[in-house]
Amino acid sequence: MDEKKSLEVRFKILREDAVIPSYAHDGDMGMDMTATKVTYDAEKDCYVYSTSLAFATDMGSGVLIFPRSSNRETDAYLTNSVGVIDSALYRGEILFCFKNRTSLEARIAMEKQKIIEDALQNPNIKTFEEYKEEVNKRITTLVINPLDYAPYQVGDKVGQMIAIEQVKMNPIVVDELNKTERGANGFGSTGK
Repeated sequence: MDEKKSLEVRFKILREDAVIPSYAHDGDMGMDMTATKVTYDAEKDCYVYSTSLAFATDMGSGVLIFPRSSNRETDAYLTNSVGVIDSALYRGEILFCFKNRTSLEARIAMEKQKIIEDALQNPNIKTFEEYKEEVNKRITTLVINPLDYAPYQVGDKVGQMIAIEQVKMNPIVVDELNKTERGANGFGSTGK
């Protein structure tokens, strides 16, 4: 049996809260990465997770970062789908940016709708003016903390890193491509 390849990854700890990535199980492809800080980017309506780590590999290798499979339990997706880190060149902090499928604006609208429904169900409200006053009072005092909707908290495993080796592509322009059984049949052409 072939000896398993290994890649030397040199980590720089940027802050003392950093957690060095590790494999949860023997045979795992990805090493789990842990969030050390979360901030909300209001302009992009996304959550930015710091890892407090930067790292380097040798030329000819790199790292891909993915969400963990347990991410399906959240409402979030990684904004760039897969992070491609040219770790032989890039020296910045490794960040994960997640966006909830339900925007913060939609969440605020849902909270306001709950306030309206609660007021309609309140037996102590007898007139339309009382209803309006109650709704306006509760809506104007509604405080939404975006971090309450963050898919992960500090200390959670937010993603995984997988090492890859670079294969240089050599673009060649041709007039025709060789024929195959599948041909140009794309999405879903091989059945469900």
